[in-house]
Amino acid sequence: MMAGLHVFRQLAALGTRDQMLSNEERKVVQLVNTLALVTGGFAITIGPVLYFWSGELKIFIPAMIEATLFAIVLLLNYYHRHTLAASIMIATQNLAAVYFGMMFSQRAPIQLLTLCLVSVTLFVFKRRSLRITGIIIAFLCLAILEFNDFTNIVQPIHFTGEQQHLIRWLAMAVILLLNVIIVLFYVTQNDQQTTALKHASHYKSLFLRETNHDINNPLNVIYGILQHYLPQAEKPDQPSVEVSPGHIRTMYAATRSIIDVVGNVLLFSKIEAGNYDKIEVSEIAVHSWLGEITEMYNELAGAKQINISLKIATQTPAVIISDRVKLTRIISNLLANAIKFSPNGADIRLEAGVWEARLQIKIADRGKGISPEKLKNLFDSPFVSERNDLIEGTGIGLTIVKQLTDTLEGTIQVESTPGTGTTFTLRIPVTVPEVPQVAEAVMPEEAISCFPNKSVLVVEDNPMSQMIANMHLKRLGCTPISFAATCKEGVRLAREQVPDLILLDIQLPDCNGLELLSILKSDPVLREVPVVVVSGDNSEDLSRQMLDSGAAGYITKPIELKALSNLLSAYFG
Repeated sequence: MMAGLHVFRQLAALGTRDQMLSNEERKVVQLVNTLALVTGGFAITIGPVLYFWSGELKIFIPAMIEATLFAIVLLLNYYHRHTLAASIMIATQNLAAVYFGMMFSQRAPIQLLTLCLVSVTLFVFKRRSLRITGIIIAFLCLAILEFNDFTNIVQPIHFTGEQQHLIRWLAMAVILLLNVIIVLFYVTQNDQQTTALKHASHYKSLFLRETNHDINNPLNVIYGILQHYLPQAEKPDQPSVEVSPGHIRTMYAATRSIIDVVGNVLLFSKIEAGNYDKIEVSEIAVHSWLGEITEMYNELAGAKQINISLKIATQTPAVIISDRVKLTRIISNLLANAIKFSPNGADIRLEAGVWEARLQIKIADRGKGISPEKLKNLFDSPFVSERNDLIEGTGIGLTIVKQLTDTLEGTIQVESTPGTGTTFTLRIPVTVPEVPQVAEAVMPEEAISCFPNKSVLVVEDNPMSQMIANMHLKRLGCTPISFAATCKEGVRLAREQVPDLILLDIQLPDCNGLELLSILKSDPVLREVPVVVVSGDNSEDLSRQMLDSGAAGYITKPIELKALSNLLSAYFG
């Protein structure tokens, strides 16, 4: 019995390991599989019994065809053809309802099954056209059955009185079981949505409460430094202001801290809601990737005179395949944590290598260490943190590290001695290309490319964002640079002087970025112009939607100069 149940669960889970599916989509696939298994199982078992009673092949053969079609549904889900699988499952259910409804006539309440299929259609399909089609088909099937009962165009099969009662009870049992499965699915979905709403409300309150200090402190630092220079900037005869390099580093560290705080809280709420478990793999150039992360956090560490050294093992392959975004978030949180608890002037070591298809990252600091009591629950207590002057945190960084590590099927270990320091060791399974290239373990130098005589149109309605884009593009040598604050103006300027590149904000006063992107890609003159979408939303779903709609790239605000340079290099060389 237990073995059979285990096999049933495995079959019902076919196709649910597709990493491109959300949790909700996985549950829909499981519902489709379950309905196919239950109905197909009844067709295989009841079909031969009814054939034995009646001797009619027109019961046995259609029942076997029905079971075969449901087996195909499972196979399609296994190969990730989920929409086709769901369509065949619902079509088979409707056809079976019509056929066997006419064969059994009023002896079996098959009409109830067609009404049940309306609910299935609404749960399984999200596209409006598919839902409407499914509902129309279900009601057509119901109309055909009622018309045949009234006219008897198709004559039902003759059964004895006892057989008729048994058929009726079997049909009612099947329909009841299918309804129970659908109701349970609805209840589960409803409970999960209720829980998600409670989580959202809970984390909104936590965000407002816990990040108030974390954001205000670095904001006060920035505000205080700018107040120092503002009187000089307001002098009419002062065209420029000399700013201390130390103040620039401090403001950079403060803004980086604010970005990390907000990003971590939003990411943590996504993880808790089950919306951040998709793994999207890509090739990662190990040396340049780790070099960029180290360089960025060395800027942050400079506010405390801390140096981060990078050492990559000699035999490390030049390229690995894994989820770059999640790995970057893990390492960034570990480095931010090390900076936060290291004293001024300390050193932090980042060591990396690949052994037996596992990426190993070690981050060691010389901070005050962690007591054995705190080590026990280090990754389990969000929103509980110690404050540390400029470098702030919400206490959820390590919780995020653990959950993302689990998502990537990796492990993380901590070794710490109070008063000496802490070492985090991360091991993540990665794919190494079949012909690995070995690169020297050196950190690349900063390289910002230049793109002279490349024209750029910036479609952005926020004046401050326009200013930042203008600064970055001038730094990259782009010229001329033009600006549009609305979709209408953006289309007009692009047609008047076709640019080499368009930077497109996602939120504009007269339309959204997706609508403008569609207009640009349908224009015969502008369709070949690369469009890079710029947004403050770091949602993977939005990013994928824009890229699928024709965007050449997607970058998030605040725009990193190096990220913009890398993106432009892909198109301008």
